[in-house]
Amino acid sequence: MTLTQLEYIIAVSELRSFYRAAEKCHVTQPTLSQQIKKLEDIFGAKIFDRSRKPVELTPAGVTLVTQARRVLAEAATMRRIIDEGATPTLSGDVRLAIIPTLAPFLLPRLVRTLRDIHPALTLHIEEVQTETIVERVLSGALDLGIMATPYDEPKLSEQPVFYEPIYLYYSPGHPIGAKNRVQASELNRNEVHVLADGHCFRDQALKLCRARDRQSRKTLSGQRDHNSLDFAGGSLHTLKALVDIVGGYTLLPWFACHEFLDTKDKGRVRPFHSPEPAREVSIVTRAHDLKARPTAAVAEAIQRSLPKDLLEFQNKKKTVLPILRP
Repeated sequence: MTLTQLEYIIAVSELRSFYRAAEKCHVTQPTLSQQIKKLEDIFGAKIFDRSRKPVELTPAGVTLVTQARRVLAEAATMRRIIDEGATPTLSGDVRLAIIPTLAPFLLPRLVRTLRDIHPALTLHIEEVQTETIVERVLSGALDLGIMATPYDEPKLSEQPVFYEPIYLYYSPGHPIGAKNRVQASELNRNEVHVLADGHCFRDQALKLCRARDRQSRKTLSGQRDHNSLDFAGGSLHTLKALVDIVGGYTLLPWFACHEFLDTKDKGRVRPFHSPEPAREVSIVTRAHDLKARPTAAVAEAIQRSLPKDLLEFQNKKKTVLPILRP
């Protein structure tokens, strides 16, 4: 049995014609028919009912063609692994997605570094929320996803690449600013502004603030009354602006604090007591999917692009915040 014979039976099953299958496979019809006959002799069963016009698969043929597709797919994966191992740089296409709370900060660094290391690699990048990344990775529409973990999906493989600390950003004049470090237990859930549903960072913020069931509503002063404000932001920039104008506080990851806060605003950032809360950032793929080299390439590029201060945090004691799945 050969891979070529398997390609022949798949071609006939798709085109339902020995003549057209031979044309597609660039062989003569007698050659194709002879090779399929040899395969039928090996298995002791007819693959095609030749008395039908157009040709149809027999019950045994249906089973054999299904398995043939799997064998050819595995063979293609083996060829790709061998080809990739023979060259020091990657080429081809990689489809990846990244969550919105990371994309503005990590993507420019990642793309720049990947272009330096693997100039022949073509990236197809999407900025989407966690659930969409998981759905598209599992369906095969994406090769890789970059998102916060642990997600606890058995069909998903997670490779942590770094940990990003989380800080408190408070409004001007807020009394919590008198502290050098804060405890999560000190936070008033009525004053915490969070992202809208669908953002994994919202889940982590609520977990840290112990505010999963936020029955009360926020007000301009942080207290409940009839002039309340209940708002879920769509971006970290929006949350920051809301805190500045309305009051209260929000949670921001390391990149957001260092990339878009000016010097004055950074003075209203407070770290948490050790072990500091952090989000785990991972590359996710389908479990058992052989994409080891693209995954390693993206992981290496991320590691190379991380700022020194963030690299130093990796060795500190930390509390990793989980994702609260729907």
